[in-house]
Amino acid sequence: MVADVYKIPNQPLKMGQMNCAVHGGTSLASFEPKPTPNRHTDKCQELKVTGWPQLNVYKDGEFIDTFKKARELKLIKEYLDKYLVPETHNPPPPEPKAPARILNPEGKVLELDERNFSNEIKKGGAFVKFFAPWCGHCKKLAPTWTQLAEQMRNQLTIAEVNCEENNALCRAEDVQGYPMLFYYDDGGAKTEYTGGRKPEQLQAFLEKVLKP
Repeated sequence: MVADVYKIPNQPLKMGQMNCAVHGGTSLASFEPKPTPNRHTDKCQELKVTGWPQLNVYKDGEFIDTFKKARELKLIKEYLDKYLVPETHNPPPPEPKAPARILNPEGKVLELDERNFSNEIKKGGAFVKFFAPWCGHCKKLAPTWTQLAEQMRNQLTIAEVNCEENNALCRAEDVQGYPMLFYYDDGGAKTEYTGGRKPEQLQAFLEKVLKP
């Protein structure tokens, strides 16, 4: 029993024993106090020992309780459980954090079509230009879009969809003119960009949406 208690580190419960034949106490036959030769031999009486063997619990020198069940190891262990500090184990090491997601690692405009659009958008953080090859405003925006992809390297996907080749996809995304710009966030929510088309204006918009 003592070994079971002390194998738990930092355990406040201490196990001990006292010989009442030496330190006084009461007789099992009469329950009358034994004669005590001096004041040091009545310690068992002082500790409320009324028979042998007696199992008492003390806290800070004060009597708490007496174990009254059968002297079986299992019952004693169950009784002492309420006075034991549960064994503590070293917590498992924290799981390694997932590496930060890297978007647009090459700093290039990603071409999207009906086959890869959904998967790329699900990754979140995508700024998509829907255009038509014959559109003059689209042609004018093209070099700016390339520059934006370079600036957003490792941060944000800069993509484009050719609506002449992916007409069904553009209708599904409610594209009503060219070029039309949509930002898709991590949750898949779509926001139309209606601001200016200058590089610094586009950059300012993206810096705003990328803030935590």
